[in-house]
Formats: sequence, structure tokens, C-alpha cells
Amino acid sequence: MLPQERPSKVLILGLGGGTIAQFLTQRWGPLPITGVEGDSDIALIARRAFGLEKLPHVRIIIADAFEFVRDCREHYDLICVDLYIAGKMAHGVLDPAFLRDIARLLIPDGTAAFNFWSGPYLTDQIRRLSRVLHIRDRRSTGDNVVIICGTLPISE
Repeated sequence: MLPQERPSKVLILGLGGGTIAQFLTQRWGPLPITGVEGDSDIALIARRAFGLEKLPHVRIIIADAFEFVRDCREHYDLICVDLYIAGKMAHGVLDPAFLRDIARLLIPDGTAAFNFWSGPYLTDQIRRLSRVLHIRDRRSTGDNVVIICGTLPISE
């Protein structure tokens, strides 16, 4: 889910233990990262056990990712969507309203990276993404497939 170029402002939906925030920091140094995590216990573990409390540039928000995105007025050049609950993709990740909100939060050349499991539903998931976002790339790592997206061109 890491970009080729240094992002200036990152949103991580589904912070979990903070792996993406840690990798971004290792690669690019401190940069503004907002991590949204719906489970306060997981956020506490990320802070204390996985060391996010030592990264002052990482802001952790305990909130429902779907509500956060709907209400957010900030813009990001990288949005990482890694929303899983008990090993299953959270209901609503492919909802057109949520995807439109993701597109709204991206700067014009921004990137949204979606983490999926490789499996029988992947083709349909990509098709549903492509209705709202422009698919730029697909990267496979083990059982994970990361779909890299941008906003669709504005039609005239």
C-alpha cells in the first residue's frame, strides 16, 4: 500500500496495529498521518504495544471509518483503505456513497489504495471500485491484493 513517491498527507482507514503508518514512517520519515480505528482496544494496542505513541506525526482517531469519511472536510494525497472486521471486509467498503466520499477527499492526483483478499469475489470487487474510481494498478502480495485507484476524469 506504500506509494512510489512521498505523500504529503495520509489517511489510513482501518489503522489496526499501525503497520502501514510504521512502514510509511520508515520509508519517508515523519509525515502527517491520520489513522482511523473503530476499536478503541486495538487503537490502545497500536499506541502502546506497537509503538505509535512514539510517532507524534500519527494522529489516531477512534471512530467509525464510514462516518469519519462522510463528515471529513480535509483532503489527502494518499488514502489507505484496510477495513476488516474479524477477518472479513467491513460491510460498506464497496458502497458507491463511501467510494464517492473517498474520491471527494483525494486531491486531484491523489491515490486511494484498497486492500483486498485474493479470492472468488475479487473480480466483482474491482468492477465495483471502477464504477466510482479509476483503477491505476493492481499489486499482489501473498493472499492480499492492493488495488491502486485515483479519481475518474471529469467528463465534459
